[in-house]
Formats: sequence, structure tokens, C-alpha cells
Amino acid sequence: LQLGGDRIVHLDLHPLNVIMSARGPVVIDWANAMRGEPLFDAALTYVLLTCPEIPAPAFVRALLQPLRPRLGHTFAKRWWGPALRQQIALAAELKSLDRNISATEAAAMLKLAEKMR
Repeated sequence: LQLGGDRIVHLDLHPLNVIMSARGPVVIDWANAMRGEPLFDAALTYVLLTCPEIPAPAFVRALLQPLRPRLGHTFAKRWWGPALRQQIALAAELKSLDRNISATEAAAMLKLAEKMR
């Protein structure tokens, strides 16, 4: 999103923050938005698509878990390269410090950061 000369990044863009309207998808929950680097926003979305535990019953998680890397790569495909991998590593490390995530999620994020380096 660009407002005037500023680039506004969402910083929490994931499927639960997108609702479908009659006009198409609408991004909600802009509470964390600020000026920033769009590539970092894409990187953080990649982390959110691939690392956190899925808030669903176990059988749903078991069905969806194998699809998550593909979903993340499909989302990030247009930006994929060294710059995005660097931003993913940074985003994963930053998100791993979030007090609202589990130790398992934090470990997955740190593993992702290492993989992207």
C-alpha cells in the first residue's frame, strides 16, 4: 500500500486477516501497520504462512501442514531471491521473539531463519 510517498506495510498479513467481500478480498486488522520496506512485509507473511501452528483441530492441522511450504513459496514466488531470503531470515528472527507464540513456533522460525541464510 502506498499513501503519498510513504510505503505502508501491514506486518500481520496472513489468511485470517483477509476476508472475502462482494468486491473481492479485503485485508483487515491494520493495527500493526507502519511505514516500511514492502519486501519485509512479504517476508513476514512468508513466515506467518509457514511457521506458526495452525489454529484448528489436530486432524485439520495434519491435512494442512504439508501444504504450508507450498503455500508460502507460491505467495513469495514473484519476489524470490537473495533479498527476500535475507528479509525472511530477519522476519523469522524478529517474530520468534513474539511473546504470543509457542516455543515450538519460535523454534520453527529460528530454523527457517538459519535455512534462509
